[in-house]
Amino acid sequence: MAFPLIAWMAAALGWRHVFWIPGGMGIAWALVWVKVIHNRPEQHPRVGAYELVHITEDGACADSSARAREKGAFRRDMGFLLRQRRIWGVFLGQFAIASTLYFFLTWFPTYLANERGLSLDKGGLTGALPFVAALVGVLCGGSWSDWMVKRGMTASFARKTPIVTGPALAGVIVAANYVTSNAAMIAVMCVAFFANGLASFSWVLVTEIAPERMLGVAGGVFNVFGSLAGIVVPIVIGYMIGGGDGSFALPLMLIGGITIGGALSFLFLVDKVERIEA
Repeated sequence: MAFPLIAWMAAALGWRHVFWIPGGMGIAWALVWVKVIHNRPEQHPRVGAYELVHITEDGACADSSARAREKGAFRRDMGFLLRQRRIWGVFLGQFAIASTLYFFLTWFPTYLANERGLSLDKGGLTGALPFVAALVGVLCGGSWSDWMVKRGMTASFARKTPIVTGPALAGVIVAANYVTSNAAMIAVMCVAFFANGLASFSWVLVTEIAPERMLGVAGGVFNVFGSLAGIVVPIVIGYMIGGGDGSFALPLMLIGGITIGGALSFLFLVDKVERIEA
């Protein structure tokens, strides 16, 4: 939804409004968040005793602050996690998935305008199509995996199949270099982003592989690797474009190579989807 709206906003109201309006919405949401979200369940004004029992039964932890206050806990947990091959497989795979995402979030509009000659208004509408495909891919990946679990397939097969297939298929983004029509290019981008969406539920690997008491740390580092892709990939693409003839041929090859590398990481480093005991 944002892609065509942002394009319209820039064309009709000016580029400054692209920052003012979404930025203001973010601040407003932060104020709502502070008001309604509570760190501990018992702090919520409407939670009852029965609900508190329901939250914590079966071993769920409603307050992890005690563990966080243990001296040296974070350093020990990080050291343990970074010695696990499966954990590295998930982290590197997340870097690959996020690389494709951040290409579409940062350089894709420029690609449409400079490489394909699409105006801002047409590029906004056209550029939204791969995001629609990604949305479908996100839903399909999770549903496909759960369907396999319900059919009695192992967790390793059911979880890894979409997560490996997605990045491997997303490498098709390189084909955009070899098609001339914009319709074919958008079709390629839709397939690539749909495939990337298939693997976007890779969070499930963190919850099923990391030790229970380290889920917070593992989830945080998992997101760090995604954010690293958001830092590194746009900068590298910028240098590729600026240092060459302005073509996106090499950047698309870079994204394709990274996604295939992510598929291999999920396939070989994550030997099985099974919780690591610490």
